[in-house]
Amino acid sequence: GVKVPVMTAGRINTPGVSRRKYYPVERLIWFCMGRVLLADPDFSKKAQEGRSEEIIPCIACNKGCHDRNAEDRAVKCTMNPETGRESTFKITPAKNSKKVLVIGGGPAGMEAANGYYSSQCCRTSLGFNRG
Repeated sequence: GVKVPVMTAGRINTPGVSRRKYYPVERLIWFCMGRVLLADPDFSKKAQEGRSEEIIPCIACNKGCHDRNAEDRAVKCTMNPETGRESTFKITPAKNSKKVLVIGGGPAGMEAANGYYSSQCCRTSLGFNRG
């Protein structure tokens, strides 16, 4: 067997993946996570507390993190609008919920609906399809 401490990385993006994928390695003591922590800096805490449904997923698109880093630009995340802007603002759910219509279902639309009773639709269902 392996007698030295082992570290691994690579698409550890949901709780349990680490255990299922690497369980046979007895000396595995470190898991390196990069993009998943840009999507949700509280990934580990939420996983430990059994709140996996609250974890903001990394979709491995590389648009805000890898691509921007390669262009020497500030790192962001398409799934988490706070990434790279932590000192600027904190998005919180609405205190007084209202009924709202959110057009568009991307990450920004999902975040805009946070805390509201929302209905979501796409432009084609509203008759705005340009063909």
